[in-house]
Amino acid sequence: MIARFPGTCQNCGRRFPAGTTILWSTQVTTHLHCPVELPLPDLPEWTPAAPKRIAIEEAGVYVLLDGTICKVQANQSKTHTYALRWHEIPGERLTEAGTRKRGEYEYEAGLVAVVAAEGRKMTLDEAKAFILQYGICCRCGIKLVAADSVERGIGPVCIKYFQEREAA
Repeated sequence: MIARFPGTCQNCGRRFPAGTTILWSTQVTTHLHCPVELPLPDLPEWTPAAPKRIAIEEAGVYVLLDGTICKVQANQSKTHTYALRWHEIPGERLTEAGTRKRGEYEYEAGLVAVVAAEGRKMTLDEAKAFILQYGICCRCGIKLVAADSVERGIGPVCIKYFQEREAA
């Protein structure tokens, strides 16, 4: 691996700068081509873990531990999922407190693994609170104007995704 920080070779005691190719484990750090021939401990073979994914059937709106809202959806060919993070931006929706709110979902590489590890599906009550703040459906982003949809807090198509989970 490439050293991100300067360090000291545990074989020869010489300092090496950041950017040096090194052998690293929890037991020893040494130059890749250390001039001192000391036996290195047996290092376990490392294989990278496959990134966690969310199944296409589990796509929807998730809430992370810190309260961040993320939307997981299938790619165009319906083979994988990816995640979008909700960001507030200066906006146009007037809230009860007299402030204006607006937001949008933005793609973030690797976010789907974070959502898979620590996210939980958004509840219908949280979706209702979302529309009261932003005036749009948290799942599809469509502006809700029908009185029934606004009252429920979610549109007639997207509510199916929440009702299936609420009943379970």
